[in-house]
Amino acid sequence: MPEFVVNSEKDAFDLLKKALNEQLGDDFHLRFQDWPRVQVTLKGPEYHSTITPSLMQGLLDLQHGINRTYAQLVLEQPDAKKLKETDRQELEFKAKVEEGSSLVTVDLSDFAQKLVTELVGKMEPSHIVILGVVGATLWAATTMYKHYANTQVKKKEIDADADKLVQLSHEETARLELVTKALAQQPRLVAVEQNASATSMALLKGISDADAIDLNGVQLTQAEARRVLSTARSTSNEIQINGNYRILAVDASKEDEFRIKVRFLADGREFWAKFRDDSLDREHLRALQEAEWGKAPVYLSVNATELRGEVTTATIVSATQQPVKLASDDH
Repeated sequence: MPEFVVNSEKDAFDLLKKALNEQLGDDFHLRFQDWPRVQVTLKGPEYHSTITPSLMQGLLDLQHGINRTYAQLVLEQPDAKKLKETDRQELEFKAKVEEGSSLVTVDLSDFAQKLVTELVGKMEPSHIVILGVVGATLWAATTMYKHYANTQVKKKEIDADADKLVQLSHEETARLELVTKALAQQPRLVAVEQNASATSMALLKGISDADAIDLNGVQLTQAEARRVLSTARSTSNEIQINGNYRILAVDASKEDEFRIKVRFLADGREFWAKFRDDSLDREHLRALQEAEWGKAPVYLSVNATELRGEVTTATIVSATQQPVKLASDDH
């Protein structure tokens, strides 16, 4: 049986390209060795073989993001609440701090290996590679860290040189195109990217007081880091989440508004959605009522806002009763 060993970012993207082009076959072994890694190098008066509280918080956020990614890709859960304690222990990374100017190295190879191992038998081998490799690169590839910083800079700055602050090489641009294709093929990765981007920028903010920064290959002075961060702010996306739902709870405490806790059956996300009593036709209200009483699925059209993969607001536009009970409706 052939074995693919990933011990660098180049290995990861070469393998991803083969997976997207369906060139891997069905019988192989994938092993991560000394990669993926996140490395932070800092120079400044407060950074001499130490971890400041802000850097520690950034590392904790990174751990939370890794746990959540595993839950999303392996368990198909929106967050890490249902992770077993054994899974949490196996996903826990160690941050190594070296002498001199603070050099912190986080080895995520165990996370990547566990990710692909747990996916075996659940999908085609090429899809396992795509989820596993991209799940790792979103958190650890220099290409992605440059992309996250570059995106923040270009959000508000309109001068022609804005994107030169953190510039992607021709090769990195080609790698980013591979990630874009993977996200289109595996939509579960979109929420992972949003989380990884926000966490990476939060980590940069926590270390922006250093005189010189190297965040996983993104090299910035203190002034350059602040320029990146001055444009970095989380914005909500307006989306529609139409599909089959379960009604979990109803809150009628307000006279003019109902709040319903729902589970979106396509991906297991749970959130509160609201509607005004006079905003829906009688048939829509009846469909909601019968879905609640009969514990049956109901088709909802929902206008929502989303931030980092989380639904922040949701409004029910219409409801349609499902005539046939779904065979599989819970995650």
